[in-house]
Amino acid sequence: MDEISRADAERTADHPAAEPASTPSREAAGLNFIGEEVRRKEDDRLITGKGQYADDLRFENLAYAAFLRSPHGHARILSIDAAEARELPGVLAVLTGADIAAAGLKPIPHFIGSSAFGSDIPLKNRDGSERAPTIHMPLPTDKARFVGEAVAMVVAESTAIAHDALDLINVEWEPLPAVVRAIDALADGAPLLWDHIPRNLGLDAEAGDKAATEAAFANARYRVTFTDWVQRVTGVHMEPRTSAASFDPETGRYTVHASGGGGVVQLREHIAASLNVGMEAVRVVAPGDVGGNFGTRNATYPEFVLLAHASRLVGRPIKHQASRQEAFLSDFQGRDLHVEAELALDEEGRFLAFRATNTSNIGAYAASYVPLNKGAQLMTSLYRIPVAHIRARGVLTNTPSNIPYRSAGRPEAMYFIERMIDLAARKYGFDRVELRRKNMIPPEAFPYRNPLGVTYDNGEHERVMDQALEIADWAGFEERRVEARRRGKYRGIGLSNYIEGTSGMPRERAEIAVDRASGIVDVIIGTQNTGQGHETAFAQLVGSFLGVPHEIVQIRTGDTDFVSAGGGTHSGRSLRFSSIVMHKATAEIIERGRKIVGVLHGASPERVDFAEGHFRVRGSNAVMSLFEVAEAAENDGALPEDLRGSLKAVGDEMIHGLAFPYGTAVCEIEIDRETGSYEIPRYTSVDDVGRALNPMIVHGQTHGGIVQGVGQALFEWAHYDRASGQNLSASLMDYQLARAADFPSFDTAISEVPATSHPMGFRPGGEGGTTPSLGVTINAIVDALADLGVEHVEMPATPARIWEAIQAAKRTKATEGRDAK
Repeated sequence: MDEISRADAERTADHPAAEPASTPSREAAGLNFIGEEVRRKEDDRLITGKGQYADDLRFENLAYAAFLRSPHGHARILSIDAAEARELPGVLAVLTGADIAAAGLKPIPHFIGSSAFGSDIPLKNRDGSERAPTIHMPLPTDKARFVGEAVAMVVAESTAIAHDALDLINVEWEPLPAVVRAIDALADGAPLLWDHIPRNLGLDAEAGDKAATEAAFANARYRVTFTDWVQRVTGVHMEPRTSAASFDPETGRYTVHASGGGGVVQLREHIAASLNVGMEAVRVVAPGDVGGNFGTRNATYPEFVLLAHASRLVGRPIKHQASRQEAFLSDFQGRDLHVEAELALDEEGRFLAFRATNTSNIGAYAASYVPLNKGAQLMTSLYRIPVAHIRARGVLTNTPSNIPYRSAGRPEAMYFIERMIDLAARKYGFDRVELRRKNMIPPEAFPYRNPLGVTYDNGEHERVMDQALEIADWAGFEERRVEARRRGKYRGIGLSNYIEGTSGMPRERAEIAVDRASGIVDVIIGTQNTGQGHETAFAQLVGSFLGVPHEIVQIRTGDTDFVSAGGGTHSGRSLRFSSIVMHKATAEIIERGRKIVGVLHGASPERVDFAEGHFRVRGSNAVMSLFEVAEAAENDGALPEDLRGSLKAVGDEMIHGLAFPYGTAVCEIEIDRETGSYEIPRYTSVDDVGRALNPMIVHGQTHGGIVQGVGQALFEWAHYDRASGQNLSASLMDYQLARAADFPSFDTAISEVPATSHPMGFRPGGEGGTTPSLGVTINAIVDALADLGVEHVEMPATPARIWEAIQAAKRTKATEGRDAK
């Protein structure tokens, strides 16, 4: 399924205005900026402290909100007594779930997808029914379903007063048993979160050919089984989520300021639906800059609705900034997938079949089934596996909702297939590289339909793998291993290939205008810049299309007052979709310009050429710049009516189908066997993005993705107590993040095999660094410790876990030695 609903496909999205630059750069000489490493426009303001984040918002007569959050993982709300809190001086309002329901507010309409539409393979329950929805009210009336769920809201003159009032609210709870692991939630007698969802099983679907897969396994020479769990993580944004809202009684209109990557159009639709008002009654504005997203800000938080509703009640704007602990407790989260998998091979090492049961923990509220869907359909990766069968289960638990997190579902899928290939190689004596090479999809096989129903466009997977191996000096590694062993270190090297299947909300819209008065090309687009460099990259692209310096191209997003459609930023959709609609709009501007020049110079439009920002009439010396044509369009009375007016155009398209970035990562790691501590001396990544619009930005995205993925493999874990449901990692003292000192300088390279699925050859480039990183890191660790008998280390592979794995291997060897005697 696309990551936004079909209704969302009819909506709008946008972003903050970029300040126009004035001086053309040297790169403007050729006026073709595709492939140029243009420095990011936005960096100047960000590194000089001029960024505008959500907490920088200022309002007159501002009030502040605070939220009472459940201390229980699962508990019935018997009563809430807020009388004393309401009497506290400085308190303006106290709201509970009962108040919200009485006011007529509705549930937040999270997109959970459907088997009826979308670009991903259709997953429906095995009985033919659709995936189960849940009712997510802004404040619950019946139960709290996870630790940190808001159950009451206070609005006060200050944050301090609001928090004091929280202490005066008395909630009578009936604690209930909690369950935080998906596998546990499926067990007989497990606590039920929702009466309408038996066994907590929101989705139980199948993909592939079960009978053919079973037959292939029956005839296989070798089998490898692997069961593991990819742990839950959270975004840990630089700026904890912050939002503000106001209400204009004269217009009856709400204005909500909120950070996110899903786009202001999606937020407006969801907020309006929950407020039970028309979309025209809601304006959503994203701040100029977003302090981190990674996908976990791409859904609608209850605070966004509650602030808007409360601002109407108290007649004042209201602001809320989550504390770091609140963010750990109540942010949407990611990953959390349990897989039981099996791979079948013949005697030559050719893959015959693959099967798995994927069990996804989707949290307390069904906000998304997308990670489960996206991972399940790519479990066979970029390898030729004739048949496969996947059972995909989405399970409700007493944890925050799980939604798409950078490269949703694909890092987990790549982790399992890449670990299993290494396990097969070690168990049956195959070379790790050659086993992969033997089973990769060759270029001549494209378009290639994988056994789960996804058709890949094109690619040169083996060449990219060889490039990564060469950059990483795979052939020279054994010398480095020996040298490390002399120093008492165990050095290992890991390899992981990957492929992605990105999609996203299908509708995107660009409005482009050539403004003669300001000398600016104004671009309104429905994506959302959350750190990807859109102000620069999109300006490069439009500048190339129109033959003008990219410095005079202004990108505006993030305000539903001027963005009428578009899907925000998720699933690698931004450049892929925006390039299409921006090209369409600029092509219309150029075509209209040809007609204008033709009329003014007595020539047919076919005789008017356009290049480097100028229209030239063939066979004459008549030349007009783009801006001169814009001035003529507005002021020249000789033009016919249909050519008069501002020189502008719109590109608005529904774009379906998947995109398939791919690549290879190689990681080296050194481990101290006495302590389990480690160091990563080398890390290589080669990623195919089709065409690199701005290679410097692509490299930066890859670097960030590597840190995010390796950080999960080694450090990060949103850890919940299995008995109580308590979050045991709700601070930066307990949730370890990667630091710059944990990594070497990365060796990254870009492959450019134009995608046949895109008219300009683009593939997404923002998630590739993350996608192979789980598998490559653990493969490297196991390779380092293989001589000690270690076959696997679970994530996060902390020094303690590595040390424990070494000790367990020692005990196993000792036992085997005694048995041999």
